[in-house]
Amino acid sequence: MRGHYQAISFDLFDTLVDLDEEKLPLVKLDGEERRSTGEVIYGVLRQYYPEIGLDEFLRTLFRVAYREVDEWRRATQREVLAEERFRRVLQRLGIASPSRAAVHALVTAHMDRMFAAMECPEGRLRILDALVVQYPLALVSNFDHPPTARRVLDHFGLAPYFRAVIISGEIGWRKPAPQCFLMAVEALGVRPQACLHVGDSLEADVVGAKRAGLDAAWLRRTSQSLWEGMPAPDYTIEALSELLPLLGIRRQG
Repeated sequence: MRGHYQAISFDLFDTLVDLDEEKLPLVKLDGEERRSTGEVIYGVLRQYYPEIGLDEFLRTLFRVAYREVDEWRRATQREVLAEERFRRVLQRLGIASPSRAAVHALVTAHMDRMFAAMECPEGRLRILDALVVQYPLALVSNFDHPPTARRVLDHFGLAPYFRAVIISGEIGWRKPAPQCFLMAVEALGVRPQACLHVGDSLEADVVGAKRAGLDAAWLRRTSQSLWEGMPAPDYTIEALSELLPLLGIRRQG
C-alpha cells in the first residue's frame, strides 16, 4: 500500500478543519431555527440600507446566496465568489448597484464569524507531521473567499505542510471538477494514479478524485450514501488517524 502512492491530497473543511455550527448564532425565520451568520450580516447591512427588514433579508439570503448559488455551482462546477453571492442578494432586494464598500463589509462580517467557529484539533497536525516526511502533500478545497481560506491555513499552522494549495475561489472551478485535482497533481509532479485524495464529501471528494484518475479515501463523517452509478471510494475511514495504518505509517509519540 505504502509504495503505491507518491503523493497525498486533502480536502480542507470538515476534513482537516471543522466548523462548529454550535458557535454560530441561532436564527429564527418563519417558525424555523437554523445556525447562520444571517443576523450578524444584517447588523452590518443596516448601516448601508436601513430600509431593508430582517426577515426580508434572511429569506433572500437563504434563497439566493445559498440555494440558488449552490444549484448553479452543482450544475456548472464553477465557483461563485462570496462577493458575487452577496451582490446578488442585494440586487434581489432591489438595490440595483450595490456599493463595493457594502458588499465588502457584508463578506467580512460573514467570514469573520465563520472563522471564529472553526477549529483544527491538534491531532490532525500530528497526522500531517507523520505524512509529510513520506509524501508531498496538496490541499484541494472548495471555498469562495480565498483570503479566509488562506487565513485558516496560516492560523492553524497548516500552510507549511502543503506544496500545492488549490482553492476553488482562486481557480474558478469547484470540486468535483477534475481540473481541481489535476492542477494539484501537476503541481506535485506526479501522475493522478499515484496520488490518494482524502476528503469527507462523496460528491466533491470521492467522485471528483475518481473521475480525475486519483484514488479516494472517504472520511465518513455523516450519513451520506452511495447512489447508483457513483464511483465508490477506494477506502472508507471513520477518523483521519486511520489513514496512517492504511498507508503503513507508524505515528511517532
